[in-house]
Amino acid sequence: SAFYDLWNFVDVVKRKLRVAEDLLHVQQRQLVVQQEQILLLQRLIPHYPVLQVPRPLIAGCFIVRIETIDYDTIGK
Repeated sequence: SAFYDLWNFVDVVKRKLRVAEDLLHVQQRQLVVQQEQILLLQRLIPHYPVLQVPRPLIAGCFIVRIETIDYDTIGK
């Protein structure tokens, strides 16, 4: 019975470790995505005339601006 209890305990710990590992992988993937977004924004911002646009319009215009950017010229 003690062996059975220990076996169950080990099984529960293994499952918790698997869940924690899965969660870690998800968080790592989210971090990678965020880093990619930051890099993209860093490349786009110099091509975006922030000061020429009233603040409330910035978000909406930013999307339009991104769509019209010539990606081949970025970073050159």
